[in-house]
Amino acid sequence: MDNHRLRAIILKLQDRLNDDDRERLHFYLSNNVPRRIQDDPTLSGTLSLMDPLFDQDKVNEKDFTFLVDVFDEICVWVVWVVKRNDNHLESFSLIWLNNNKNVDIQRELRNIINHIEIFHDVEECQDYVERTPENGRLVLVTNGEFGQQIIPSIHQLRQISSIYINSEDKQWSNDFPKLKGIHVTMDELVSQIRKDHKNPRKIEEPVWTNMFTTISDAGKSTTRINGQFVFFQVLLDCLLRLKSNENDRNELISYCKKEYEGNQSELNRLHEFQSSYSSDNVLWWYTRESFFYKTLNGALRKENIHMIYLYRSFIIDIQNQLENHQCQCLTRVYRSQLISIDELNYLKNSVGQYVSVNSILSTSFEKEIAIFRLGDTKHQWDGIEKVLFEIDADPKVGTTKPFADISEFSDFIDESEVLFMLGSIFRLNSITRDNQNSFWIIQMCLCSDDEHDLKQILIDMKNEIGNGETNLCILGKVVRRMGYLDLAKKYYYRCLDELSQNDPLVLTVYKDLAKIAAQQQDYEENVRLRHIIAKINMFTRISDTEKSTTGIIGQFAFFQLLLDCLLQLQSNENDRNELISYCEKECKGNQNELNHLHKFQSGYSPDNALWWYTRESFFYKTLNAALRKQNIHMIYLYRSFIIDIQNQLQNHQCQCATRVYRCQLISIDELNYLKNSVGQYVSVNSFLSTSSLKEISNFYLGDTSRRSIDFEKVLFEIDADPKVVTTKPFADISQFSDFIDESEVLFMPGSIFRLNSVIRDDQNQVWIIGMCLCSDDEHDLKHILVDMKNEIGNGETNLCILGKVVRRMGHFDLAKKYYYRCLDELSQNDPLVLTVYKDLAEIASQQKDYEEYLRLRHIIAKIKEKIQLNGNEIEISEIDKLTDNDTIQKRKPKNSIRCNWHLTLLICSFILILMIGTGIFTLRLMITKNLPTSSEERTLTCTDGIKNQDETDVDCGGEICTKKCLPQQGYHTFEDNFNQDGMVDMSKWKFDVIPESRTYGNIIWPDNGAIYLMAHLGHDRTKISASIVTKLSNPLWNSTKVSDATTKHHVYTLKWTPDMMEMFVGPNEKEALKTRILFLEKKNKDWTQWPFDKPYRLYMKLAVGGNAGGKHGIDEGAFPQRMEIDWVRFDEQ
Repeated sequence: MDNHRLRAIILKLQDRLNDDDRERLHFYLSNNVPRRIQDDPTLSGTLSLMDPLFDQDKVNEKDFTFLVDVFDEICVWVVWVVKRNDNHLESFSLIWLNNNKNVDIQRELRNIINHIEIFHDVEECQDYVERTPENGRLVLVTNGEFGQQIIPSIHQLRQISSIYINSEDKQWSNDFPKLKGIHVTMDELVSQIRKDHKNPRKIEEPVWTNMFTTISDAGKSTTRINGQFVFFQVLLDCLLRLKSNENDRNELISYCKKEYEGNQSELNRLHEFQSSYSSDNVLWWYTRESFFYKTLNGALRKENIHMIYLYRSFIIDIQNQLENHQCQCLTRVYRSQLISIDELNYLKNSVGQYVSVNSILSTSFEKEIAIFRLGDTKHQWDGIEKVLFEIDADPKVGTTKPFADISEFSDFIDESEVLFMLGSIFRLNSITRDNQNSFWIIQMCLCSDDEHDLKQILIDMKNEIGNGETNLCILGKVVRRMGYLDLAKKYYYRCLDELSQNDPLVLTVYKDLAKIAAQQQDYEENVRLRHIIAKINMFTRISDTEKSTTGIIGQFAFFQLLLDCLLQLQSNENDRNELISYCEKECKGNQNELNHLHKFQSGYSPDNALWWYTRESFFYKTLNAALRKQNIHMIYLYRSFIIDIQNQLQNHQCQCATRVYRCQLISIDELNYLKNSVGQYVSVNSFLSTSSLKEISNFYLGDTSRRSIDFEKVLFEIDADPKVVTTKPFADISQFSDFIDESEVLFMPGSIFRLNSVIRDDQNQVWIIGMCLCSDDEHDLKHILVDMKNEIGNGETNLCILGKVVRRMGHFDLAKKYYYRCLDELSQNDPLVLTVYKDLAEIASQQKDYEEYLRLRHIIAKIKEKIQLNGNEIEISEIDKLTDNDTIQKRKPKNSIRCNWHLTLLICSFILILMIGTGIFTLRLMITKNLPTSSEERTLTCTDGIKNQDETDVDCGGEICTKKCLPQQGYHTFEDNFNQDGMVDMSKWKFDVIPESRTYGNIIWPDNGAIYLMAHLGHDRTKISASIVTKLSNPLWNSTKVSDATTKHHVYTLKWTPDMMEMFVGPNEKEALKTRILFLEKKNKDWTQWPFDKPYRLYMKLAVGGNAGGKHGIDEGAFPQRMEIDWVRFDEQ
C-alpha cells in the first residue's frame, strides 16, 4: 500500500491511542523510518485491512477499538525493535540472556561492546533476535540452560555473530560453529570476548555498498540499478562543502556522551578527544578502537544523514590526510569478509558492473593478514561464505576519491593498512573459487569518475547545487529530494536561525518548507507558511507573520486550487467513457441504476445537468460522494459535468439578496468546533443544497423533542447577496429540479461563508447557525489563493499542470497517473515532455524510489540532447529554463486553433554609436519581421530580417551587443541615452547585461546572473523598470515613473563595483543619477545571490509579444516603430 495512504489511515487512529502508542505511531510515520519497517508484512498487512473500511466510511467505534488493539498488540513491536537497533550506531550489540543480572560483569562487557540488551525470558529474546535486521551483528552471552533452548533456533541467523556460554557443562555439539567458547567463570568469558572482539570489524562488519550498472538505452529496464548510489554521492558532495561550526561539534559530543553514558572507558576517550584532537591526528583516531571509529563508521553504514552531517568536518580531515599521503604507484590490496550466499550470488551476477562504497574502506597490503582473518577455512557456517577481495588501485586513475597507506598514522602499525575514501567506485572484474583454501576471490579495480555511464547524471545533479561552499538551504533541498522530509525541515529551520531577516534566501527556505508541508498533507502548516511567504513578498517584516493560524483549514486552499485547475481542463471522450465504465461497475446488479445510466448516456445534455443532479440516481450519489470525500480522480472524470452545472448556475444566478436554510444533524464535537469558530470562514467542498422555505428545512429535522445522545440538530440560516464579488454562483433551481416543491437554491463547490453566530433555540430545541456568503476578497487567505492560482495561470490548463497541483498536495501516485496520460497525448518533440519527466523524477526521489529516479534521469539526459523547439535546436540551458520544475507551463492542446499574422512590417530604424575603451564602431540596421501572436514573445535576431551593413567580429545572434565584454572587476559606470517613439501594446524594449559564459550552477541563466538596466513595455508608456536576476532572487525588480519616456531622451546608468550595484534614470547627463531605480549590495552573499564576478556583454533588444509585451494584444497597424540611441558610454575607474 502507498505510504501516504497508510499515513492517512493511521492518523485517523491517533486520537484513540495512549501516549506511548502515539509516540510509536509518530516514529512510524516519520520519513526517516527504514523501509524494513514500512514493508513489514504484519504491519502493512494489518493496515491494508483498514483501507477499504475507511474508504467506505464503515469504521465505527467498535472497529476503532479493534484496530487500536491490533496496532498495540502486533504492529508496535516491529517499530520498537528496529527503533532500538537504529538508535545506536555501533555495528555490534551484546545480548545478555541470563537470570543473573551481574551488573559488574555487564559493566565490563560494555567496555568491549557498548550496546547491551538484557533478557530474562528465552521467547522474548528470540523474538528480538529474529526481528533484528540482517545487517545487525549480535553477540549472545547466555548460560547453559537458556543456551540449550535458544541456540538451535537462532544459530543459523545472519545477524548472530558469535555465542558465549557461562556453564560448567562443556559437552556441546560441534554443529554450532558460532559458539566461540564455554567458560566456567565470567572473568574467563569476558577475557575471551575481549580477545575475539579486539579486531572483528575487518571481517564481520558489513561493507555498505551500492551496486549499479550501465545503460545503453534509457528506455530499457533498469531494475538492477541502485539509484541510491547517485543520491549518496550528491549528498556527500554537498556535506563536504558545507562549512562546519562549533554548535555542530558540540551536538556531536553531546550525542556521544549520552550514547556512552555509564561506559567510563569510552567517556575517558571522549574527554581525551575533546582536549587533544587535531586534523593532523585524525587517522590515528579513526584507526583507534574507540567511539570515534565506531560511531562514524556506524553512521556511514546505516546512512544516518544527520550523524554524517555532524561528522562532516572530521570526514574532510580524513579526506585531506588521504590526499596528502596519496599512494603514488599501482597498488594491489586485500580485504577479507564474511558475506551471505545471497550477497555472493548478487555479486556473481554483477561482474562487469560497478560497486560504490559508502563507508571508508579499510584494506591491507598483506594478503596473508587478510587470509588469516578468515580463520579456519574448513569451518563453514550455514548461509555464510568467506571471500577475499583483491583490489587493484592506480593513482593515475582520474578520481576525486583518494587512497593512501596510513600505516605510519595507524594505531595498528603492523597491519599495512590502506584506506579508501568513502564514495570510491570499483569495477567488479571477476569472482572465482579457491577450492584449496575454501574461499571466494573477488577481483576489483578502482575506477575513474568518468568511466561509468552515470557520470553525466552525477554531473547534472551536482551542478544543481553549484560549486564552492554549500549552505543549509542547499542541504535541505538535497535531503528533501531524497525523501527525508522531516530531516529537511530540520536543516531549513537551522538555516533560518542563521539568516538575517532581510536575507533573500529566507524566502527560498519558506517556499521549500511550504512544499514539504504540502507533500506531508499538512495543509494547516502549508497555509501558515504561505502567509509568511506572502508577507515577505509584500516586504512585510517576518515577525509580523507569526500569528496563529490554527483556525484555518489549510486543505481549503488546496481544494480551491485543485477545483480551479480541474474546471479549466478540457474534457475528452476517453474520460467520459472511463466514468461510465466506473458507474457500470459500481451499479452492477442494480438494474434500476443501470437503467438510469443508460438514459444518461443517451439523453444527457448540458441544459439538463441540474435535472440530473437533483434526480435520485447514480449521478448525484457518485458526484457528491466524490466531492465530499475529495476523491480527486473522480472529480477529474466528472469535471465537464461540474462545469455544466456551474454554467447553469451562472445563467440563472439569483438577482437579489436571499436568505436560505439547510437542516443538518452534526456531532457534539462538530458543534463545539463551530461555536469556537464564530467570525471565521467555512468552505463548502461539495454542492450545497438549501431551500428558500424555512418550513421545509424544519420538516426535515423531524421531531425536535427527540434528541440523539451523540448528535445535535442544527438549522443553517444563510444570507446570500449576488452583489458580493465571488466566482462561485448560486441559483434557484426549482424549475429544473426533479423536486419542484422544495424551492431549492444550489451553491457551487468552493463557496465560502462567514460564520456569524451559533445560538440555541430552546423552544424548538434546535441550534441556529447564522452564516453569510463571502466575497473572494474578504478572507485572509485571498493573497495566498491568488498566488497559488497565478501559478497555474488563466485560461485552459493541461494534465501536466494538474499533475503538479496533485503532486504538491502529496498525492504522488495520482500525480504520476496524470503525468503519464499527459505523455500519451504529447508529441515526442514537445518541450513539455521534458517538464513531465523532470516532475516524474522529482516524485520518484520523494518516494525514495531511487531506481525509478535514475531511469527517469537517463531519459531526461537523452531528451536534452535531442529535443527540438519549432524545428530549431536549442541549447540545454534554454531547455532547462523552459522546463524549470518550479515553473508551471501552460500550453495549448494539440488540436487548438492558432491565429498567425502574415504581415511583414517595418519595426524600427536607428543608428547605434557604441564606445568601448578606445574602440568605436558604427552599425546601421534595418529590421523587418513577421508579427507573432501576442502569446509568444520573440526577440528579433538576424534571421528575423536584420540587415547588418557594417560587419563586426562579434556574433550576438543578431541582437545589438557590445563588441567587447565588460570587465568583471573594479568600478564601472555604464550610461546610454535614447528615446522611444510611438510605443504600442505589443513590444518590450530591453537593455540587458548578460554573462559571457557559465561558471556557476547548471545553466547560464539565472545561475550566473543577469542585469536588466532598462525595460519598457509598450502597453505602459510611463513606466521604466530595472531588474537583477540571480539563482535565489528571480528576479529582484523595481519600477519608476518617467512620464516622457517615449518623447524625450533620457540617460540610463548602471554603477557597478565589486560590492554593490545601482541603476538610475535621469533627464540628461548632469542629472543622470537623479532617480535610483534599483540597488543591491554584495555583503556576505555567495554565488547564488551575487555571481557578478565574470565578463558580461551588453545587449539591446526588441521583444515582440509574450506574457509581458503582448499582455493586451498586438496592434499590427501601429508600425513603423523607432528607438533612437544617441550615445552609449562605458567608464572604468
